[in-house]
Amino acid sequence: MRITRLQLRDFGRHRDLDIALAPGFTIIRGPNEAGKSTIQRGLELALFRKPTAATANWRPSVLGRGEERAFVDANRVRRGR
Repeated sequence: MRITRLQLRDFGRHRDLDIALAPGFTIIRGPNEAGKSTIQRGLELALFRKPTAATANWRPSVLGRGEERAFVDANRVRRGR
């Protein structure tokens, strides 16, 4: 499976993030507190419906400030398609 696109809305630091992922290896980099771990959590939610965060109550931590809902979507393609 390959992830071709990730969209996050009102998710952590990201109000409206839309990343198109090229084939191959992708590195997400940036300064501290830029939202890199939030992108990882978004991918985990899209793929497994739960993040691997150690905290039991992770839901409030992924909502944007003042938001009640967040949106996460990852477009995936199966291998060979």
